[in-house]
Amino acid sequence: MAIKHHLSETDATITSILSGTVTYSGLMTCFQIVDKYLTDTQFPMVFWVIDAKNIQMSYGDMIQVIEATSDNLSGTGGDPRVIPLLVVDDYVYEYLRSEMENRYNWTQFPNFESVDEAISFIQYINYLQQG
Repeated sequence: MAIKHHLSETDATITSILSGTVTYSGLMTCFQIVDKYLTDTQFPMVFWVIDAKNIQMSYGDMIQVIEATSDNLSGTGGDPRVIPLLVVDDYVYEYLRSEMENRYNWTQFPNFESVDEAISFIQYINYLQQG
């Protein structure tokens, strides 16, 4: 598993690029990084862009991630301080959405075609909040 993080020092944005075989324990490390970032920067919230287009994950690991998110574990997409912006293929997004709907109360997470598209969305939201 390879994960590259970019933690912005100027705005509340984290970009994580994941590739290879991803496990729940590996993602727990990501959740801890997000939680620590929020604590260290004292931003009230963070946009977390997660590029997972090039990953493989077992069903069991995926269910553990969904459960952690549903339980609002710190640093996950269920953490009220985190706004997750997914970059995954549409079929993966639909699969995740259906799993969440079947098991939990689903919160709609935006899905984007690319990291650049997600960053543009963040810039647009920030612009609207300023103006």
